[in-house]
Amino acid sequence: MTTVERIFAGLDFPGWTIVAVIYGFIGWFYESTVFSLGEQGKFMDRGAFIGPFCPIYAVVCTISYDLFAPIEEWWLIVILAGLATSAVELVTSIGMEALFHKRYWDYSYYPLNLDGRISVVAGAFFGFALMAVVKWIHPAFRDMILSIPADVRLGICIGLWTVFILDIIWTTIGNLKLNKALARGYDAVIAWKQRRFDAINRVKDACDKFRIVRGMKWLLAKGKAVNRKLVAAENRIKGKTPKEETKAGQEGGQTAEEGPAENHEASDGNNKASAENNEASAVNHEASDENHEASAVNDGVSAEEKK
Repeated sequence: MTTVERIFAGLDFPGWTIVAVIYGFIGWFYESTVFSLGEQGKFMDRGAFIGPFCPIYAVVCTISYDLFAPIEEWWLIVILAGLATSAVELVTSIGMEALFHKRYWDYSYYPLNLDGRISVVAGAFFGFALMAVVKWIHPAFRDMILSIPADVRLGICIGLWTVFILDIIWTTIGNLKLNKALARGYDAVIAWKQRRFDAINRVKDACDKFRIVRGMKWLLAKGKAVNRKLVAAENRIKGKTPKEETKAGQEGGQTAEEGPAENHEASDGNNKASAENNEASAVNHEASDENHEASAVNDGVSAEEKK
């Protein structure tokens, strides 16, 4: 392959398609497991499409490599990548809300957020993540994909684009109810995916008996308590009352309930954002949260004594 043929992220178009799907799947997996488990306490399908794919991760990761690979300073990559990611999230959030009439994420429960669409906390996280992509992860993927014969890459590319385009069409029809039969089929698929996640969550709940799981949940609760205090402090500086904060959180989550795919876990993700925002506004409940955390510690101690 010549240098001229490497037009996207050091790859030709078929190679770029393959690595984009890999990044999209990694993004979906992170959103549906790590992020959902930490924020909502359960595994959730956080994708906007039927397939396990988040296009925003594919676009941001591949573009970031082309933009930031020449930069040697890691800290500069973190800053620039964080800003770029926030810009993409802002535009994507507005566009998808206009098209599907619901939000797929809401950062209202994080400090230093803009209308819940972007947040300094999220931008910093993605800045560090993209620095790792640029420096280590993408070069490894690029070399692996270039080792695949060109005709095989082309065949994989055609297959992936065929599936993705069909997914876009079916998801759009299902969300906008453009065809009753296809919309019913779309809702049935989403319901089936939800049942699969429910089964996984039952297994997850059965693991609560292990001490390491209880310890991780206790640490997570402590982190959330700190986050709520930061949000409450920010809102006091802005002059917001708890009532106004609660109302804003409820309004932020209402748009996710609209739209035809009510079983889609993207709606649950927005309900999560509303619930967390309500917790941030309920300053008087902080004492109750701390008592709950203390109880979790006592449970751990009791379990140890029984052993």
